[in-house]
Amino acid sequence: MKDLPVCITDREMAFNQDVKALVPNVNVDASFLAYQLLANKREILNLVDTAGHGTGRLDTDLLKAYPMVLPPLAEQLGIVSVLSTWDHAIFITERLLANTRAEKNGLMAQLLSGKRRVRPRH
Repeated sequence: MKDLPVCITDREMAFNQDVKALVPNVNVDASFLAYQLLANKREILNLVDTAGHGTGRLDTDLLKAYPMVLPPLAEQLGIVSVLSTWDHAIFITERLLANTRAEKNGLMAQLLSGKRRVRPRH
């Protein structure tokens, strides 16, 4: 297993046997739990062993027993607020960067094909 995909659902979902569903109790915020899993991805991936058919398998009991820091709910919500603000800023920055690259590629195509000319500077 090379990655640990993590998502949050807001409705009932059906999964196959290769997916783990963690339902937080009332003292654990789902987004905080997701950030905890992502922050500990490397260590959690070390718990993966190989199933009989050669794919990676994360034992549910090992995952449930994995120690996590759980501050009071109010602090969890504060942490989630800070991290989600950064996630949003990163998303916007990546989108702007992708748009800028696309604009540059379009400009390169026009300039290097002669469809658009540049006046020499004097």
